[in-house]
Amino acid sequence: MTTLRLCLAAAGLLATVLVPMNTRAQGKEVPVMGGHLAVGIPNLLALGMNHAVNSGTGTIRLGTKLFASPLRYDQTWTLEPYLARHWQLSDDGLSLTLSLARNAVFHDGVPITARDVRFSIAVIRQHHPFGIMFEAVERVDTPDDHTAIIRFSRPVAAMLTMMTPPFLPIIPEHVYGDGQNISNHPANWQPVGSGPFRFVSLRQRSDDEVEINLRRHDAFFIEGRPYLDTLTVVAYGDNSRMMIPLEYGEIQIGSFADETDFATIEAVEHLAVSTRGNEALGPLVWLAFNLRRPPLDDVRVRRAFAYAIDRTIIHDVITRHRGAIATGPIAPGSPFYTNDVERYDVDVARANALLDAAGLPRDETGVRFAMTLSYVHAGGGYLFQEIAEYLSQDLARKIGIQVQLIHTQSFKTWAQRIANWDFDLTIDLVFNWGDPMIGVHRTYDSTNIRKGVIWSNTQGYRNPIVDSLMSLAGQTLAFHERSELYREFQRTIMQDVPIYPLIMVPYAIVYERSLKGVFDSVWGLYAPLDTVYWGRGRPGQQ
Repeated sequence: MTTLRLCLAAAGLLATVLVPMNTRAQGKEVPVMGGHLAVGIPNLLALGMNHAVNSGTGTIRLGTKLFASPLRYDQTWTLEPYLARHWQLSDDGLSLTLSLARNAVFHDGVPITARDVRFSIAVIRQHHPFGIMFEAVERVDTPDDHTAIIRFSRPVAAMLTMMTPPFLPIIPEHVYGDGQNISNHPANWQPVGSGPFRFVSLRQRSDDEVEINLRRHDAFFIEGRPYLDTLTVVAYGDNSRMMIPLEYGEIQIGSFADETDFATIEAVEHLAVSTRGNEALGPLVWLAFNLRRPPLDDVRVRRAFAYAIDRTIIHDVITRHRGAIATGPIAPGSPFYTNDVERYDVDVARANALLDAAGLPRDETGVRFAMTLSYVHAGGGYLFQEIAEYLSQDLARKIGIQVQLIHTQSFKTWAQRIANWDFDLTIDLVFNWGDPMIGVHRTYDSTNIRKGVIWSNTQGYRNPIVDSLMSLAGQTLAFHERSELYREFQRTIMQDVPIYPLIMVPYAIVYERSLKGVFDSVWGLYAPLDTVYWGRGRPGQQ
């Protein structure tokens, strides 16, 4: 084995390339075919169902059922074949060969070919907030219909993770390559997919509640999958509204990331709660600054915010000791995390001194300046509201910053405002997505400042040292060297404070006890769900 392959193996990036498709079923009960499942998700579907062009968590949760990816992870972070039956990484790390399933067809019956892989990568690179993860792709060769050779200009440490369901949906060139703008293409709302379930219908239940009905793709390339006949995805404008439908069986599975009382849920006989299945997410709640707007362009002001905010109160009182206090841009669960950064323990005197030094004295009423803080319910429940209200009161009292809250009910309205840089401060929940190159770089890379694209570098942060550290870390395959680069990256970010990390929120999956195959992936409800089936009791049987 070459040095490069040893590095990949140490970093968990190299897996056996000949894995049988039915690995998941070995040693388990034989799955039962049929039935219906209703899934609850946050209504973050403002930009459609195609997660090749946006990274809304609702879109990804829905899109992975509609679109297949080349590879997938199981619950132990082991890579498995998916649309690519086999894969091969070159010794120099500069090419990845994917051998596609020969029986794979899109939902309209058109064969899936290597040209669709090439097209999908090009679309993601151009339109997706995470598009920079494919920046090193020089070209995709297609020597035949079932072979795609991805050529890289440099080694990419996250290249195999990039091949998994949340990041590389294979979309049809014959549908999306018609010259229309892909970001708002009509097919984003009536998708022709490649995955285990096909789109049937969409129904708007209310202003902020949508029902999407899917049906088993009978020509799916994995024999016998999916196990379910039908799938309904209900997107709720407020996560808390999922609780009653779960209790009464109108939906049978959902995930939560706020102050939900899980003990109350567990008291419902037919429901179970688990924090398993979300290992890849790394959900981080932060306060983001728009660095284009004075005085937030002054690092002394951002540090003053940090020294004034008491994250212990947020953790102990607002989240009731669930989750953990966040200390930097990389989640504590990541192997690249370090707490060797500026921690900003509460120091009100120092915060006020920084603001004085920045030339921002208090006026006769005690106010230094006024700011707006935007937040939205969708995805964060009442968590964002409680944090926003706390910050508004505490910052005024401690350091004389008057914070006006802008509460947006509509996720689409909030997303457009933040994506178009129309904000001072905002609270958001953002995922690390398994590898910093995918979920972290996008926020701080100066080449990823893209107006109109939510969850890009909407803060407008620019630091050439940070750009260099990320670039090196993204192409360094030796785990120790990569860790050192990310250590310095985290230190620098917490000195510049373009965002201020607040808490890591606990994610839990609430589900019917008779559901099986729920935890077959590190992606939780972001997985394709083709492995899910009903055991005894089968409330989903029709």
